Amino acid sequence: MRLQSTRQKILDAWESKNVALEVFESALAKSAARLKLDTSTSNQENDGGFLTQAE
Repeated sequence: MRLQSTRQKILDAWESKNVALEVFESALAKSAARLKLDTSTSNQENDGGFLTQAE
């Protein structure tokens, strides 16, 4: 019985770790998408500035 209890605790810990990892991956993906959007917007503004200066 003790072995089964220990096994269940280990399985619960793995499940909890997987849930935490999914939350982290989701937050990381959202952050990367936001950063990509900010970077592309910033690059467009900078490119426009450089084009204006070159002309």
